[in-house]
Amino acid sequence: MSTHGEYVKKAFSIPADLWDSVEELLAGGSQSGYVVRALRNQVEQDNIAALLGDMEAVNGPVSPADQAAFEQELQAA
Repeated sequence: MSTHGEYVKKAFSIPADLWDSVEELLAGGSQSGYVVRALRNQVEQDNIAALLGDMEAVNGPVSPADQAAFEQELQAA
């Protein structure tokens, strides 16, 4: 699963009810793989949020009209 070839072993505390839900969803699947995918997804979302913040700092906030036009374009796709 790693594209970097190296792994590190870490210990995390996770709420029991959340972990129960993960185990139920996986039904014997790879717990490590699931956590890796979740972390990669979160890192990607955080990077996008930082990029959007940088863009707003340079260009100002997105206008309501531009936001509405973008949402219409997404719905049409």
